[in-house]
Amino acid sequence: MSAEEAVRNYLQYLDDPDSLRDDAKIAELEAAAASAGDAIERLRALDALAKANVVDGSQVRMAFVAHAKAWADGEGIDVAAFRAMGVPADVLRDAGFGGPAPRRSRPSSDGGTRSRVTQAEIRAAVPSAPFTKKDLVATSGASIGSVTKVIDEMIASGELENRGQDPDWAGRGRVPTLYARA
Repeated sequence: MSAEEAVRNYLQYLDDPDSLRDDAKIAELEAAAASAGDAIERLRALDALAKANVVDGSQVRMAFVAHAKAWADGEGIDVAAFRAMGVPADVLRDAGFGGPAPRRSRPSSDGGTRSRVTQAEIRAAVPSAPFTKKDLVATSGASIGSVTKVIDEMIASGELENRGQDPDWAGRGRVPTLYARA
């Protein structure tokens, strides 16, 4: 698989995971299951069919992580374009694009150091694609409280809009709210 194919497949996977299924292979396995004369042969065919119907996102992600940075550098594509396409911050970091902007440290009350992210840095980290507070915390490195304050201010000024609950949420717990640039 070429680097470009790895990037293309991951972006397709983000948009529609089922688009990476091999329909020809699925049809072949369905025929094999239907024509199997032996129970074990049919069992194996049905198992292979079940596996072919599921796209392995971890393999697609691993290929992206292995190739995306070098491919993007060669094509002159900035990380912001990947963010706009909805590539999560952790995947970009794993691919070698680096994390959020460096944070300044100051002494904390317990004698350690505590990082500080300015509101301007949080605003600069707001992606062009719809995002959640958790996404902005990950990309900016700021606390949830600081992110919430900036989002509230940007909504009040008309820069952002609240898009409501994430319709694609399949996780546990409370459904996150999506925000997007107005």
